[in-house]
Amino acid sequence: MKGKIYAKFFMLMGILISICAFTTSYAFDYTNQVMFQVTGEQWVKTDSAKVNVTVNATQTQAGLEKVRQEILAHLGKIAEVEWHITRFDRSQDSSGLEHLAVDAEARVPAAQLDNLREKAKSVSQAGATYQISNVDYTPSLDEMEQAKSQLRVALYEKIKQELARLNTAYPQQAFTIHTINFLPIYYGAPRGGPVGLNMVRTMAEPAAAEPIVVSNQIKMTATVYLATTPVAIEQKTK
Repeated sequence: MKGKIYAKFFMLMGILISICAFTTSYAFDYTNQVMFQVTGEQWVKTDSAKVNVTVNATQTQAGLEKVRQEILAHLGKIAEVEWHITRFDRSQDSSGLEHLAVDAEARVPAAQLDNLREKAKSVSQAGATYQISNVDYTPSLDEMEQAKSQLRVALYEKIKQELARLNTAYPQQAFTIHTINFLPIYYGAPRGGPVGLNMVRTMAEPAAAEPIVVSNQIKMTATVYLATTPVAIEQKTK
């Protein structure tokens, strides 16, 4: 009985090994390969900016949660958007008075970017000062990802056209797409504002006219391998 079980086991193992060997041979037995690159570019526009605010306050008798809510309420008067507190540090001076150092940021649409410094001053009060530290006009992550997706679609279309041209020139080869490798994306200099990729400006500097729409250029390159196999050629010629 055991002998029959072992015999069936080794027979099944032999079949599996044969299938794997055939699959491996079929997957990598390419007779012809063609390599080329395609490149495309896309402008990413944004009409908003990431705004950073620094808050320096003196701790009162109110609890920390109430202080946090008060800070968020004042930030909402600077810009009516969703603010995120990114730093909340507490320290104590020699007299025992506790101080708070808070950083907050938000994505603010262009319609609310005017007079940010004046708005920050208006919400400042005794024991709590609000200051606009940076305004960053780099497109948001969602805007960048959407542009990358559109650019990939455009490159896929170029690859499809190149594959069709190759199979028209060599109809018996039956080329197919084997590999597509995307190279690191090139980010060009922004347009519509200060020079520099991040275009971060400290509000303590002299005020200048705020750009409404800022564009970043991205370039994407893909290395493409087209290949054909003996099996594909044989099926094509039948």
